[in-house]
Amino acid sequence: MTCKETEELLSAYIDNVLDQDSERQIAEHLAGCKNCQAELEGLQMTVDVLKQLPEVEPPSHFRQELLKKLAAENKKVVEISNNSSKAKSKSWISVAGVAAGMLLLVAAGQVAGQLGLLDIGSLRIMDSAGLGSKGEEMATSNYARDEAYPYLESAPAPSAPKISAADGRTGIDTSNQSTVGMALTSESKAMGEQKNPAQGDLGQLGVLTEETSSYERKIMKDAYLSMEVGQYQAVVRQVEELAVSLGGYIQDSSHIVSQQGNYSGQMVIRVPQQNFELAVSQIEELGSQKSRRLAGRDVTMEYYDVEGRLKVAREKEGRLLDLLKKADRLEDIINIERELGYTRNEIEHLTGQIRYLNQMTGLATINLNLTEPVIKTEMITAPGISGIFQRSGEAFIVTTNRMLNLLGELVVLGGASLPVIIILGILVAVVIFVRRKS
Repeated sequence: MTCKETEELLSAYIDNVLDQDSERQIAEHLAGCKNCQAELEGLQMTVDVLKQLPEVEPPSHFRQELLKKLAAENKKVVEISNNSSKAKSKSWISVAGVAAGMLLLVAAGQVAGQLGLLDIGSLRIMDSAGLGSKGEEMATSNYARDEAYPYLESAPAPSAPKISAADGRTGIDTSNQSTVGMALTSESKAMGEQKNPAQGDLGQLGVLTEETSSYERKIMKDAYLSMEVGQYQAVVRQVEELAVSLGGYIQDSSHIVSQQGNYSGQMVIRVPQQNFELAVSQIEELGSQKSRRLAGRDVTMEYYDVEGRLKVAREKEGRLLDLLKKADRLEDIINIERELGYTRNEIEHLTGQIRYLNQMTGLATINLNLTEPVIKTEMITAPGISGIFQRSGEAFIVTTNRMLNLLGELVVLGGASLPVIIILGILVAVVIFVRRKS
């Protein structure tokens, strides 16, 4: 099974909906492919994150507003289609008018040539070199302008950049970077300023770096080891004991047995961050290392960004509770409770992200791939009389085959030489006949 086929079946493999043969083939491929192992781990991590997300119920008026927006969009599409058809008809009329004018010009030139008033050859050259190309360019330009005009009218204006300070810091919302870049570019052109755009990005990066320099760094550490071991089961037990002794655990473990009887499998070990290097070094002492890769991902900014949004959401929850106590009208109470529900859902979502990041940065991950070498054995036969007789018989058969092959080659050579022999025989017979007569 190739890597592409395996990656297409990884989702079904995680959901346990494949047959046993497919699962076995995928497990065998994963045991020897690091890229597919990393892809499987990423999918599993995504599934775990999605399982932790809470279900969000849409508001009661969501369906009505959605139907209204769909009807409005459908109306816009119909208007754009009508405008486009009108523009196309206008453009075709323009093209037809230009073509008719060219035909009239050619006809007039021919008539003038017959009357001797104009040289037809020079008119054709001038028409092909100048008038024809200019007419085509004008028609094409008018057609493109009329075709794009209705879409330019309906195109939305670029939105202004959004400023967010949800976490107590001032920064530009980069969710729509292209629109922000267009707005900034147009503004600088209008003011006549020439400024290097990279300076603003570097300055913003410097501010963020200074703000996070005092925070505790949050780093996700991963190791990918591939080893060859002599006794697979014994090494697996040693790795399990090592993980427990270092305060970690075995997150996943699987193995397969080949037809030759050797084991191969993979393990996912989670150990505390402070014991990561020690665990890697001790595991590498258990066998012969085939490959090794260490990876680290800094999620400090992501962690404290989520933490800041969680703080703001909790403050918002407190203010809503205060407003709920002071509200008198039923409509106000319903609106506040609805907004309070949205805020609490956001708090649960952000709390889940904080919990996930704490778990991934508190424990490092070691992906271990173990293989047991295949022991090749050769059959040993003791020499004796029976062995001598066997070798003698084999030698007799070999010699007989060689003689038969030689005889066959001689027959083939004779067949190939037969035409030459016939011609030489005829020549010899003619020479003998002539000598006898003389």
